[in-house]
Amino acid sequence: MKKLYTILCCLSLLSLISCDNQNKPIQFEDEITKHICVKNWDSNGDGELSYAEAAVVAEISGAFQSADISTFDEMKYFIGLKSIGGSAFFFCSSLTSVTIPEGVTEIEECAFCGCSSLTSITIPDGVTSIGERAFSYCSSLASVTIGNGVTSIGVAAFYECSSLESITIGTGVTSIGVAAFYDCSSLTSITIPYGVTSIGGGAFEGCTSLISVTIPDSVTSIGEWAFKGCTSLTNITIPDGVTSIGEWAFNNCESLESATIGEGVTSIGEKAFYICESLTSITIPDSVTSIGERAFYGCSSLTSITIPDSVTSIGDWAFSYCESLKSVTIPDSVTSIEECAFCGCSSLTSITIPDGVTSIGKMAFESCFRLTEVYCKATTPPAGDSYIFGFSGGNIYVPTESVDAYKTAEYWSYYADSIYGYDFE
Repeated sequence: MKKLYTILCCLSLLSLISCDNQNKPIQFEDEITKHICVKNWDSNGDGELSYAEAAVVAEISGAFQSADISTFDEMKYFIGLKSIGGSAFFFCSSLTSVTIPEGVTEIEECAFCGCSSLTSITIPDGVTSIGERAFSYCSSLASVTIGNGVTSIGVAAFYECSSLESITIGTGVTSIGVAAFYDCSSLTSITIPYGVTSIGGGAFEGCTSLISVTIPDSVTSIGEWAFKGCTSLTNITIPDGVTSIGEWAFNNCESLESATIGEGVTSIGEKAFYICESLTSITIPDSVTSIGERAFYGCSSLTSITIPDSVTSIGDWAFSYCESLKSVTIPDSVTSIEECAFCGCSSLTSITIPDGVTSIGKMAFESCFRLTEVYCKATTPPAGDSYIFGFSGGNIYVPTESVDAYKTAEYWSYYADSIYGYDFE
């Protein structure tokens, strides 16, 4: 029964080729390609590969691995192929052109890895998945068209495709894998289609020419390192569907001037906007409950920040060395300001610490040289640590009835001569 099914399938495939041409030899452009094809699939021994012989080839396995072939557009006649197997064209470094047959549904792991002379590829609509590292190290690949049938772009699929300038992602894609476009340093813009729900960690890391990216509302998560080192990216809008921004997500995006974070985001991960030194504007929505460690560290152009009422903690070093930061609004919902949260904010002149804060970490406001007014509303001195404030000559205003408590409290006693009563009512 299985044999009959195979014969019927082959007959069906052959019907796609005219009867006059079925037994004619394929005219190969590259002699080495022809030699490999004849060696493996010339069933009648005539030293040629006919259209009929090519049509019934079911898999090509490792026949071309590291082969010195230059073109294989004739692969389009291999209409029986359902997949391009793992490492099928592994380090075929002279391959400049290949045509994937319409019947292929899968491009497996490392299928074209190291094809460093390949300049363009069109992935037909029949393909549903692009495997891990499928086109990694294709350093001459400048143009990619991904068909609408593809649902997933695998881990490191286009890793270090340093010449990639243009990519069209089909509408069927729902996930972009970890490091999928890592170090595609010539890519200038990308439109992620609606339907994608996750952008994997490091997906666009090191895309140093990327100026703009469109993230659709369907995306719910942006993985860690996703856009790290995209040094030409100037603005980003994170849609409401996103619930989390991963650690290091926009780390070292040194040209990023503005970021709008959607209403669905609940957490801003560690070092999410680390050393985004051109960032002047950031909108943090009310949905955010936590700001991670060093989230905005070194955002030296940021002048003001409003932390929404939903936030309960400000992580270690969260806004440290935001040297242009003049104004900060800390909401009543915050209960802890962690170690060095605002240290090095050398333009900050005044800060109000709400009455809900129960602890202030070590050096939280250290090296805030222009800080002259601190208003601390808590009637009970928040638990502290050494060098909470790094100023001399500044004043700390606390509830009038709590002056003595502050002056004698551990760590607050360092600033006893600067503590004054204030009527916050």
